[in-house]
Amino acid sequence: MDKSLLKFDDFFKSACYFEASLVIVAVFLGWVADIDPLENIYFSETAIAYGVIGTVPLFLMFLALEKMQGESVVNIRKLLLNTLGPGLHRYHWTDLFILAAIAGVSEELLFRGVIQPWIENSWGITAGLIGSNIVF
Repeated sequence: MDKSLLKFDDFFKSACYFEASLVIVAVFLGWVADIDPLENIYFSETAIAYGVIGTVPLFLMFLALEKMQGESVVNIRKLLLNTLGPGLHRYHWTDLFILAAIAGVSEELLFRGVIQPWIENSWGITAGLIGSNIVF
């Protein structure tokens, strides 16, 4: 009897709920530390352009790694397909995009909106940047 702790039928929904719950964690920790997680969030054409430009090199590296056949790259690909594949294979790319968006927004609120300023208030900007990245 193979009793897996991870139920692949519920994986997508659980992942969405988990990532979204990080917003609640961010709001709670922000309340505890008297930090507004939304304080430094702003949208502008320049910020969006920087985000897109910053994503291009990472996307190109991803495409290059997809073409590589090195043993370590193949092992990582197999691991990801074996662990995440069964829970996500039946979903459309738009569903995965929504999950990625939820994860991106919630993690930014928690780590950049609360944890980084919290550490910065105690130990300075450099410690806040490094510390929040280590915690992430």
